Amino acid sequence: MDNEDILDTGTRVIKCPLKSLVNDRNDIAKVNDYVVVANAASAHTYGLARWIFVHELATQKQFDPSMYLEKRFFGEVFLHLTKRKARLNVKAEIQEYKRVICKHLDAYKEAAGITRFDIANPNQTAQFEAARIYTAYVNNIQTKFGQYLRRAVNALLKTREHKRDLEEAMKDRTTNEIKEVYEDRIWKPGLELKEAIKHRNAVLPVITHNGLEL
Repeated sequence: MDNEDILDTGTRVIKCPLKSLVNDRNDIAKVNDYVVVANAASAHTYGLARWIFVHELATQKQFDPSMYLEKRFFGEVFLHLTKRKARLNVKAEIQEYKRVICKHLDAYKEAAGITRFDIANPNQTAQFEAARIYTAYVNNIQTKFGQYLRRAVNALLKTREHKRDLEEAMKDRTTNEIKEVYEDRIWKPGLELKEAIKHRNAVLPVITHNGLEL
């Protein structure tokens, strides 16, 4: 998913406390301004969360993104992008969220060229947007995880290189013979590793000249 998925031009739904925005039912301009700002904050909530995941994964070997794939985390990211006053005496889980967010917040704002968004009473909007972003993340993972896993395993096992080497070594054999050896030495071990990873029981394979040994 890209930021454009959030900054689309279609109909957007923003949950906000109208009483704090308008005194007159005809005062639609304030509502429109709120939606525009909240939509931008939502897009940068996704952007900052992605920034955090990418940089933490690149620098912290023990970083576990699953700990942060929570609605509460995305809500905290949204709130940290606003001018809302910091809360005190929060739970340990929220303190950890705040720690990792603050670690990257200034760098992201500078890279994105933004300042904190001025949103009146942002808590309700933060909860609504956090739920939406969390759902988008989960759906994206469920939809594309298998595809990315296959690519990662194939790269790890150098499947293409081994297939090319095998075809070169067996160039005097028939296509069916090459296919049979390929499936036995390369394709099946790779499939077994993918299944092992899927069930969290993976063993790093040993790559030899004769094939892939699990």
